[in-house]
Amino acid sequence: MATVRETVEIEAPIERVWAVVHEDFPNAGKWSSNLEKVEVLTDGPTRRGTELRYLLITPGGKQELEVEHTTVTPGKTVAGRFVKGPLKGDWKYSYSQREGRTRLTYTMDYGPNGFAARLFFGIIERQLPSDVAKTMRSLKKYVESGRGPRPPKAQSPADEIFLDLEDSVAPGAKVAARGQVVDSLRSYEFAGKVRVVRVNACDTRWCYEDIVTVVEGAGDRLDCLMIPKVEDVDHVHFVDNLLNQVEWKLGLERRIGLELQIESARGMENIHAIAGASRRAETLIFGPADFSASLKVPELTVGRLKPEYPGDYWHYFLARVVVAARANGLQPIDGPYAQIRDLDGLRTFAGRAAMLGFDGKWALNPAQVDVLNEVFAPKQEDFDKAVAIVEAYREATDVDQTGAVMLGEEMIDEASRKMAAVMVERGEAFGMTARPWSPASPAR
Repeated sequence: MATVRETVEIEAPIERVWAVVHEDFPNAGKWSSNLEKVEVLTDGPTRRGTELRYLLITPGGKQELEVEHTTVTPGKTVAGRFVKGPLKGDWKYSYSQREGRTRLTYTMDYGPNGFAARLFFGIIERQLPSDVAKTMRSLKKYVESGRGPRPPKAQSPADEIFLDLEDSVAPGAKVAARGQVVDSLRSYEFAGKVRVVRVNACDTRWCYEDIVTVVEGAGDRLDCLMIPKVEDVDHVHFVDNLLNQVEWKLGLERRIGLELQIESARGMENIHAIAGASRRAETLIFGPADFSASLKVPELTVGRLKPEYPGDYWHYFLARVVVAARANGLQPIDGPYAQIRDLDGLRTFAGRAAMLGFDGKWALNPAQVDVLNEVFAPKQEDFDKAVAIVEAYREATDVDQTGAVMLGEEMIDEASRKMAAVMVERGEAFGMTARPWSPASPAR
């Protein structure tokens, strides 16, 4: 496998560059080298699962290359893999911003796919780095010249916005709230955000109409439905099948995803089956309030740390959520911390979730968002070391042809690389840039 990595700084905000690279596909040929056209194979905004077909001009003639998006973190990272064509491997765009400028890094790990590609791979390997560099310079000129779409700037550093029809809406107001949610989805862009609506639980009289009304009214502007109080696979199957019917009726080609909340003892008992119950599922969420009530815990505050408990009261439940999520390819997300002004307590609780492998945590107030982004981002020195491990192992395997190598006093191997790659991916999702690191580097 070969690697290409190219970075460019663009005098424009991230939202502007993002719109050009990941939304305006019909015009990608105006700035991308050796690209004749791009065909979008899936409907809706760019998200995990989005598939594209590129028509490339290569030394071997025109070639079709299909890619699938595996990670989309708005404003931070887009990554994917080659699924069909002359190349195999992975690619990634990483974003960071400083003083209104966007720093964009494109990385591609690739190799030949098939006999014909192997014949021309030497030429491709020599030519591709210069083509990528040319493309990135062309993108910079294209954006800085004012060409391409100009989306409104997102107002929140949160990654997702969800509109609620459940606990925050009184029973007498639930019907009217459906129309308000549809109006909001149609009136506001929520640019760069994952757009989600939480409907009422499947065992309530509101769930069916919640789903039908919201999807029929604004399904083309909706990324996911959040399903609360999921207790068994039948809840997931009900929503999945209902969405099938509504999407077919409306002719929606883009599949709406599901975010599943675990909020009861029964739901926790069935969590692994729930997590694998639908291909629509994207996220598994722990709901501490209803979960506490389900266990009949003597508690009055949502998501409290419980310092009087001998140990971490929430550890067992959170660990079950993260294992079930990762085993089924879902994102584990922790629920709310209701003590809005206690940012130190939030930082402690979120830090414990992050250590277990959670990808994020709910924010009930804008003041909580910055704390959560700080907690779930790697520390700079850890990110620096992770990048160094990945690079040292790459050199050991690709150049020295060894399976393990010493990095300072520490032996690293493929397992070390995997752990480091997780931290690199998370850091790049937060727009981090690695600094030089060596085993003798002092803590900074």
